[in-house]
Amino acid sequence: MSENKSPAFQFYVNDWSGSQKVRMMDFGQRGIYIQLLVDSWQSDPPCTLPDDEDYLQKLAGAQPPRLLMVNAENLAKHVVERYLSTLKQLVTTMELREEISKPFLSLLESTLSDTVRSVTEEQVSRLQLLSDENHRRRFGEVLKCFVKREGRLVNLRLREEYDKQESRRQQKAAAGVKGNAEMRKRYYLQPNSDLTQFSDPPGQHPEDDQSVSRQRPDPSISFSRSISTAPERGTRCRPDFLPNKEVIDYADLECPDLDAEKELATFLDYWIAMSGQKALKRDWNRTFRIWLRRGQAYFLDRNRSPLAMAAELDRRDELARRRAESAEHPESHEDDHLFDLSDDK
Repeated sequence: MSENKSPAFQFYVNDWSGSQKVRMMDFGQRGIYIQLLVDSWQSDPPCTLPDDEDYLQKLAGAQPPRLLMVNAENLAKHVVERYLSTLKQLVTTMELREEISKPFLSLLESTLSDTVRSVTEEQVSRLQLLSDENHRRRFGEVLKCFVKREGRLVNLRLREEYDKQESRRQQKAAAGVKGNAEMRKRYYLQPNSDLTQFSDPPGQHPEDDQSVSRQRPDPSISFSRSISTAPERGTRCRPDFLPNKEVIDYADLECPDLDAEKELATFLDYWIAMSGQKALKRDWNRTFRIWLRRGQAYFLDRNRSPLAMAAELDRRDELARRRAESAEHPESHEDDHLFDLSDDK
């Protein structure tokens, strides 16, 4: 396998179930198909297989099954013994003379053994031939997933995956060459105060020749150094923190089951006692609003029945309607708050 080739390829579900040829395979054929894809990926040229069915069967470990060859001689002997045992009982019953019965039984035994042996060998050979034909037919169905290109077998979907990976690899290689060139350029062009001096090429020493002066940079060339701005750091919660009006309105509408003053006291105790990086927040109003939302959700999960929750939703809708009317006609409604966190009431 090529050193630049990826050791794996993506095997999408649609690639497996989208093809009618693959969906009609049995378990054995699917295993052979996957093994051939793996061998094709590792081959050279990439994603190809030789057009040799016998070789591919050995490569995929898909040799035709060999039937258990029955020992025809032992089978014939067993059949003849059982038949002659019955025949001997008949001869004894008929009280035939031994000089007549013995040659007769010997000839019969020889004839039966040859007949049974030949029939057994013929049947085994016929079954093996049928098995080989069936296996070759099933293996041929697997090879239908490959097409012949330039004397070799190619799976088109696997080849497409290889081309995609090769394209990405070449793009990364080109980007790496370009990046290295930029690094070399920055190495030889080092900014030095207002003027940028070009470093001396290897093998030249200007100090040996006083007539040689350092080159001055082209004024048209400008050098810019990107300044990365650090993200804004958070602050600790102040003991005198009070939420703004937006958070208070949110608590009125969305968290009616919570006591805002108690929640604020618990909130301050928790975050003032917190230490480390977790205690730094950039927006404490937003943090308190999240605190209230989680507290309301916890209360509903623990204490509210379905009927009470439905009633609460109706109450919120009514409160929202009243606030909308108050915003449209402020002179006809008093500006009331359900709770106020300040000391003046």
